[in-house]
Amino acid sequence: MKKIFFVIVVIFSIASTYAQNSEDYLKNGITKYGSDDFKGAILDFNKAISLNPKYAVAYFNRGNCKDGLGDFKGAIRDFDRAIKLNPKATEAFVNRGSSKNSLGDFKGAIQDFTSAIELSPNYINAYYNRAIAKNKSGDKTGACSDWSKAAELGDKEANALIQQFCK
Repeated sequence: MKKIFFVIVVIFSIASTYAQNSEDYLKNGITKYGSDDFKGAILDFNKAISLNPKYAVAYFNRGNCKDGLGDFKGAIRDFDRAIKLNPKATEAFVNRGSSKNSLGDFKGAIQDFTSAIELSPNYINAYYNRAIAKNKSGDKTGACSDWSKAAELGDKEANALIQQFCK
């Protein structure tokens, strides 16, 4: 009887050593994303989400991968889910706005960048990207205002765009 108990304990110990949890899959996915292995990263994020369907960070990262692959609609769906699970996810609003910008949905992009700015009023990237969306939509004054704010907050690239578009 002791041998059977010992064997069971050993089997469970080995299994738990090799079993991955959602955080492990997230870490693996982030590593693959950092190596531009977007498809491999998506597989890991899918596993993380299957283990934890409310894992906002996994949806966010999977959205980044889909955006990197040019699947902007898929990215937007993942950012939507991340935002639904974490309505204060500033970066998810910015990245969803960037995906919308890529699809030519400048109005939707501007709304997302504005939401990010409401959450984080000094978020340079939100001003910078909102300026791009405004510029593409024909709102030169609004674009220049946002690039000026980004420059004021320390974005050096914004100064070049001000020189190019706002003078």
